[in-house]
Amino acid sequence: MVRLKLQLFVVLFCAALLFGCTGGGGNATPTPVPTTVPHATATPAPTAAQQPTATQTPQAFGASPTPGSGSGLDWQTLSGCGRVGLRYTYRISSGNESIDIAYAQSEGGVTNATDSVLMTVTMTMSGMDVTTRQWSAKSDCRCLKVETEFAGSATAVACPDDGVAGAASASSVTVLDAGSEAISVPAYTGVAAKHSVAAAGGTPADYWTATGFAVPVKVAAGTMTMVLVSYSG
Repeated sequence: MVRLKLQLFVVLFCAALLFGCTGGGGNATPTPVPTTVPHATATPAPTAAQQPTATQTPQAFGASPTPGSGSGLDWQTLSGCGRVGLRYTYRISSGNESIDIAYAQSEGGVTNATDSVLMTVTMTMSGMDVTTRQWSAKSDCRCLKVETEFAGSATAVACPDDGVAGAASASSVTVLDAGSEAISVPAYTGVAAKHSVAAAGGTPADYWTATGFAVPVKVAAGTMTMVLVSYSG
């Protein structure tokens, strides 16, 4: 059981790094965690599914009628990783365990001589917040700097070398259209465009996108599933 909890924590930690592990991982070294990891405590989801509002800036996504054909989307457009002002929550599940993780994207200033976006990721475990901050290049979303804060202590974490969140340019990420599907997640119900995404050294993951959302409404990779719970931006 302890091993399962630890594996879940690592999966969630990787997911926090801009979906780094869903695109194939990388060599990021997570902050050491206690040998006994507490159960993840899911943040209560909104009582009503949030729908796009008139104040949101729609992001057009289109599915090709031919599954598997090249997509007109690049990684930055698909993931919204280069945008500021976004706030959203994903419910991430692996096996029978799940946790809600909150994301906020803001101006990151100049980091390592590069104009950046700061993604702040927060999850709660047994009443204790675990916060990860990642600075990514606005130009291509490559990882510039990562730190994680746990139990009041902030520690630098190595950027992954590959995968969609890797330190290398995101130009190595391949996005293929896979048609469209009707889906239902807390923040959206309707038809979504489906895409198959792979990065250098990574295993393909499926992403579902919908008009009005600058981030995917659903992501599936291996045994892990991410569904969008709330969104504003």
